[in-house]
Amino acid sequence: MPGLLRAICWIESQGSVEYEDLQRERLGLWALTPEVAREHGLDLTERPDPRLDPVMSTLAARSYLMELFYQTGGKSWLLASRAYPKGPGARRDIRRRKNTWTEEELGLWHW
Repeated sequence: MPGLLRAICWIESQGSVEYEDLQRERLGLWALTPEVAREHGLDLTERPDPRLDPVMSTLAARSYLMELFYQTGGKSWLLASRAYPKGPGARRDIRRRKNTWTEEELGLWHW
């Protein structure tokens, strides 16, 4: 999983702790939305915003990715990583399709 985390971090923010996407309200190294950040332990009333803290945001991102992984039935890190940038909507998609994944979607190949 560590390599997967690095890839997600790079894709989401190009590794910048100062990343901002104000249109989608995503912030920090992991481009966390306010909803995902709060649900995974960050107090957004604190200043500076904890999504800008590399340690705090990494813990929240890991927690969110683990949640997505377990929602696939613990079957696919690849599917969880694909769902990560979709934010809270990804959970609905995963729940709706639970146990209907193809081998390709489950990522049963090496990448």
